[in-house]
Amino acid sequence: MLEVEAPQNYYSWIYHFVLGWYGNHPIYPNFPIELGRAYEMVGVTDDTVIFTGANEPDSVIALNENTGATSDRNWISICYNAIYDSVMDVTDELSPGGQPVSKITLLDEATQIYYSWIYHFVLGWYGNHPTTPNFPIEPGDGYEFIATKDTTWNPTEHSNEAVAPVAMLTSRSHQRKDVEFQRGASLEPERTPAWTVAKSREKIDYSQAHAYRPARRDVKKTDYREAGISHVVHVALELEEFDGLVFTAYRPLRPFDVLTENSVGCVTARCGSFYLLSFDVGNFKKPWQDGEEVVLIIEANKRGTNYFTVINFRLDKGVDIQEVMDDVTLVQIPEPTKTKSLTYWSDVENDNVVGYSLYQGDRRLNDKVIDREEYVTLTEVNLKPVIRGGYETVYGSLGPQSTTPADFPIAYSFAIHPNPFTKKTGINYALPHAVEVSIKIYDVSGRQVKNLVSERCEPGYYQTHWFGDDDIGRKVSAGVYFIEMNTKEFESQRKVIFVH
Repeated sequence: MLEVEAPQNYYSWIYHFVLGWYGNHPIYPNFPIELGRAYEMVGVTDDTVIFTGANEPDSVIALNENTGATSDRNWISICYNAIYDSVMDVTDELSPGGQPVSKITLLDEATQIYYSWIYHFVLGWYGNHPTTPNFPIEPGDGYEFIATKDTTWNPTEHSNEAVAPVAMLTSRSHQRKDVEFQRGASLEPERTPAWTVAKSREKIDYSQAHAYRPARRDVKKTDYREAGISHVVHVALELEEFDGLVFTAYRPLRPFDVLTENSVGCVTARCGSFYLLSFDVGNFKKPWQDGEEVVLIIEANKRGTNYFTVINFRLDKGVDIQEVMDDVTLVQIPEPTKTKSLTYWSDVENDNVVGYSLYQGDRRLNDKVIDREEYVTLTEVNLKPVIRGGYETVYGSLGPQSTTPADFPIAYSFAIHPNPFTKKTGINYALPHAVEVSIKIYDVSGRQVKNLVSERCEPGYYQTHWFGDDDIGRKVSAGVYFIEMNTKEFESQRKVIFVH
């Protein structure tokens, strides 16, 4: 079946057991097979089709910028090709600096999830696939190319006959080595709203605390996913000395359809004090609409104190990678003060905060959202702001890990101290769940010096040490080394200086 871009009609070549093959195109019933078009083939049994021939060596692919449009998108299938093994191979040849292509996306047919290889002007190229960020190029799969300008691409092509390996003519793009990535891997959200607004025929006012009631925990989950359009959102933050960054993104009208730092297709990246939050709203379970509002809760901790902010913005289909250019500042979660039986706290100046909840351990004390700055209680409490749409912050007022019942970390972390060091340095890391962990040490030439950790660990806080030795116990030379930590969702590399 052929899909025609204008006027968006389908023309088919169809088999009937009496008539045989016939076509419904008014002029060309037996329509031509044209380069670059997609054809749907409907089978009556599971089978395979073997195509013969070779690609046109001189053919070029037109890449449109698509500004202001989402219907004419550059979906490309790279079929017989002996050159491109991974998506990085394509961008190294076509767009090492993010021009003229800034994003290449694959839609996983099984999960209806988008995975992308994305260019950022600070981080360079990065991927949001949890296990293979630089995902492979598979013959027959469709890849969406997002261009920054109208251009053409002439792929390095070869026939499907046996050919000798051909070296890439361009060098590898150099990714920054001082960037720490955490990639989400979960298909189901681990967070749900604590409060909901009852449906009514009247317009719902999400900003009023009295409209909310405790959310039922047995809400039926959506067990299917309807893929929308891939649309990556970037939020940049400058956060000196902050750690444990988490975020929660949802649409107020669909609060149970949520993306977090642990959701597949979501990335948090850190380079010094620079943080980048990246999420693809195409991975919401229900498709997004142009102009639809998103609420984004951002949280982190600093020296034992928790901070947060809430921003809201509208999705813009006129851009393919949307930059949320807010002056994002995190404010401290208020710490309650107790006087006899009265507990009080300072109000948060944010229109997205509708009230507060108080906890004693894991038990919430209030059965309604508290819309004032005081509460009668005899015990020490943990305070959490309540956000428009029904979510509470992940962190509370009592400390960075006060929300985790077994004192488990909420997010990955990786730190080295002291640095520089003479005898030994400590490597501290935190794991939010059970995972295979690898910590290795490399010299400046990229040669592995020591395999420090390679094991499956339970969630918790860990420390190991490096004594300036290699895998067989010999002291290494003084100089610069790189300590790299990897899990299937997280990767970070830190520079360390060893002095005698």
